[in-house]
Amino acid sequence: MTGVQTCALPIYVGSLIGVANSATLSGIYSNSTINANRFGGGIIGWNQTQTSSVTSLTNVHFSGAVVGSTTNGFAGLIGDNDADATITTSSNTGSISGDDGADWLGGLVGDSDGVLTITNSFNSGSISTKGNGCCVAGISGWNSTTHLTNVYNTGSVIGHDSVGGLLGYVETATIEDSYSSGAVTGTTAVDTGALIGSWNNLTMTNTFWNTETSG
Repeated sequence: MTGVQTCALPIYVGSLIGVANSATLSGIYSNSTINANRFGGGIIGWNQTQTSSVTSLTNVHFSGAVVGSTTNGFAGLIGDNDADATITTSSNTGSISGDDGADWLGGLVGDSDGVLTITNSFNSGSISTKGNGCCVAGISGWNSTTHLTNVYNTGSVIGHDSVGGLLGYVETATIEDSYSSGAVTGTTAVDTGALIGSWNNLTMTNTFWNTETSG
């Protein structure tokens, strides 16, 4: 037999759970390296659609690295969230990176189609993608409905469009008592923000950014 055979990177990859359904996690610490083609999370790769229960992460921390390919959904805690989820007193201090054109990267969550509630949590790791990567942020990259309370980001964020210190793109969001001081770089300046890249419905209270460090 001649020729070279190659194996594609796996999908739905997490250091603890690849595919979750109504998970309840508490007191988790992980320092792993995650390599994924799609939906790679430091803790959970894909939090799939649920009918009633909410996935809950409390005191969950990731300090390793998540390396994604050219597709989407990479983050320190949950790569892709298709359900309602709450994250409390949790953090990411690891690096999250995507290859050319990778979308939906975040320090805590990459992509969220459910109702995402994050409280008393932070990201300090670097978040970056190459080329035309969309929806990149210090906390969560792409968001349907997201609520942040006492959440902050100090990590650097690099992407193409919809790039933000806290959220990349969001349809509906409420943000309270939060801040970002990380440097934010987007090649499409119109969709780049120290706090949020682009949004439809937004309510913010007592939320700040550092004008000197954010760029």
